[in-house]
Amino acid sequence: MQYCPIGSPPGRFLLEAVQILKQIALFALAGIAAVATPSAAMAEPTQPVSVAPKATVGMLGLHIEPATGTDAVSIACSGPAGAPVTVTLYATLSSDIPTVVVSRHDFTIDSHGMLATTIPIASDFVRGSILTVRVTSLDTVSPAQASLIVGAPNPHVKVPVEQLPPIFTH
Repeated sequence: MQYCPIGSPPGRFLLEAVQILKQIALFALAGIAAVATPSAAMAEPTQPVSVAPKATVGMLGLHIEPATGTDAVSIACSGPAGAPVTVTLYATLSSDIPTVVVSRHDFTIDSHGMLATTIPIASDFVRGSILTVRVTSLDTVSPAQASLIVGAPNPHVKVPVEQLPPIFTH
């Protein structure tokens, strides 16, 4: 380690780091002293004792399908109850264009371990493009991903204006 005088920037950084470590040590000692005091250990708690939350570990499950009648995707996700999740929609519009982020939404898995929502796919209105939905959560929860081909919102409806005129042969 090189010697840096206190007035130089590296020395000032080192001095600030030492001061921060001293404060952390003082807080730790104060905490130990409070716990080790017999009166604190024997006193009746005035408020309910809180238990540290259980670590969220697991994996996400995902099912997606087009939402009929609208340019949206219906999403059903399962995972650890109470886990925060981020749903990201990606569009692959062409082999010549990079994949783009369509939207990103934050949710929380309910107490039953489920999330059900419908998310608009705007701006991916390109029929035949690939829409990918990726659901992520905490580092200890495995992500999930699914894709579908974007189609018409009402594929089974025949609209007269879209019908080709009959070809007249004479």
